[in-house]
Amino acid sequence: MGNRMSVDERKNEILRILEENNAIRAGEMAARFGVSEDTIRRDLRSLADEGLIRRVYGGAVSPTHTSQVFADRLNESVGAKSAIVEAAVQLVQPRQTLFLDAGTTAAALAASLPNNIPLTVLTHSLPAAMALVGKPMIEVVVLGGKLLQISAAMVGTEVVSGYTQCRADLCFLGVTSVSAETGVSVFDFENAEVKRAMIGAAQQVAVLAAADKLGTNAPFLVGAPSAIDWLITDAPSNSSQVEAIRGAGVEVITA
Repeated sequence: MGNRMSVDERKNEILRILEENNAIRAGEMAARFGVSEDTIRRDLRSLADEGLIRRVYGGAVSPTHTSQVFADRLNESVGAKSAIVEAAVQLVQPRQTLFLDAGTTAAALAASLPNNIPLTVLTHSLPAAMALVGKPMIEVVVLGGKLLQISAAMVGTEVVSGYTQCRADLCFLGVTSVSAETGVSVFDFENAEVKRAMIGAAQQVAVLAAADKLGTNAPFLVGAPSAIDWLITDAPSNSSQVEAIRGAGVEVITA
């Protein structure tokens, strides 16, 4: 069936399958249509460029499949977040100044920071700040601005300026997409501005990203692969996406 289909027919069928299932895998689509995975990946790139799908590790999801609301995302990929956080904590050293991004993984990291070593943490995330309450050895600085309801975090020029005027030993960054070609990207313009400010004022940057975010792209670029020191992910260490990102010069920690 697949070999007799035109490219447009195959892409339309992919969209129909995605509408029914919310997620598809490139390997399954290649077998279904009798074409190579490279062909399917080209189809998915084209559909993503049109805004019709969102590419994820190994396939694609519908654009609204992953919730953008903080409360809803608390229950997404819980195991992956726990493993990533456990690995991320190992990078933290006493007396460091940390930048902590918004997002559920960063909030979980805040909750897991040791309370027996001195640290300074700057964050624009209300959940992350609240997770640090009760840890008296951690000095917490919350950067103010406009509250973005869906992420329970501040955005805007005040936040960007706040990060720009500080310096951190280590920045923990949550992202929407990571790829070896374009680096880190997100769906929101103001969010991208904040993350760029964080990267620019940090000595080292650790990106926290579950496997389904690897090899995908979002509209607003945060930083090239060269801006990342570590990628911490639950993807298999020998996966093609991990190998590609490692090949771009990023040290990958597989949780």
